[in-house]
Amino acid sequence: MDKNYTKILLDDKAGGMKDVFIRKHSLKNYVLHRHDCFEFELVVSGFAKHTINGSASRISRGDMYLILPTDIHGLELEEEGELYNIMFRESLVNKDILLEFLSANSNTVHLSDEDFTRICFLIESAIKESTEKRRFASLFMHDLI
Repeated sequence: MDKNYTKILLDDKAGGMKDVFIRKHSLKNYVLHRHDCFEFELVVSGFAKHTINGSASRISRGDMYLILPTDIHGLELEEEGELYNIMFRESLVNKDILLEFLSANSNTVHLSDEDFTRICFLIESAIKESTEKRRFASLFMHDLI
């Protein structure tokens, strides 16, 4: 790779949760960057152009995508909105889900309304567990991933 991209480190984000970082935040512009971990993102609202490894596509509500540690990606905001962001270590990767994404020839899937609602509920529950630092929060997060 001839270009040095910003590398976002899980340890810089995770705080007390060493293996996972989860949040809901504004959809905004992100320059091309990479991570030292896996990352799931789920668009809650708004629109953006998502570029991954040089290929761009438009993302909107219900789009969920997986970023591998080797991927270079970024966002260009088209319409304000929100997304869920889950960064996690390889040790938490569910191999079946990873294979499902890799075999689909796309790292992005569009969720049905029912799946979107269910997954948003699970993610909100995980955010609550992690921010309230409940006793079994890390076990809950491991099971969620």
